[in-house]
Amino acid sequence: MKEEIGSAPGHEIVEKILADAEYQAQQAIANAGKTAEAEAEKARKEGLRIQAEVVAEAGYRAKKLKLREVATAKIEAKRILLRAREKAVSKVFAQVEEELKAIKQEPDRYRRSLTNLATEAILGVGAPEVVLKVSQGDEALVDDAFIDEVRRRVSERSGGSVKVDVKLEPTDMGGGCVAGSTDGRIVFDNTFRRRLGSMKPRLRSSIVKELMASNE
Repeated sequence: MKEEIGSAPGHEIVEKILADAEYQAQQAIANAGKTAEAEAEKARKEGLRIQAEVVAEAGYRAKKLKLREVATAKIEAKRILLRAREKAVSKVFAQVEEELKAIKQEPDRYRRSLTNLATEAILGVGAPEVVLKVSQGDEALVDDAFIDEVRRRVSERSGGSVKVDVKLEPTDMGGGCVAGSTDGRIVFDNTFRRRLGSMKPRLRSSIVKELMASNE
């Protein structure tokens, strides 16, 4: 009986110890579960943050790429437009050059033109004696009647007389003439080539304006 009485408290102690151990184990399990949930939640939030950053970065890169593509397209469009305009301008210049060549094929028309150009060039030199250079191919046009007409026009416009010495150039000057002082210090180039060259900037501007107006 004594042993049974004595064993009761020990049994209770053991049960208590076991109960405490089980409670602590349950607490540890519960804590472990809470920690795992917290880590999982933390990992989930971190994943969402990284995902948002990736999406934002992708959006930024896509926007940047789109802007670059648009800018490239605009540059290419401008380049194409400039090429088209330059081609149109070159075509007009080519037509003008062909028309100038055609003038030389019409003796009467070319003679009138050459008379005007020679008068202008001699007045531009402004000397009492002038050397007038023309292509050898124009020799038939610059006869005495031609020279007399040019001298008459110069006299009317300047009020003075001028001596004109004609010099034939072996190379084709492309139409027109070059006048110069006898010492060579003053030269007035009044050839078709020079006149067209000096007019090109103004002509180009005019042609481009017309092209822009036609495209509106």
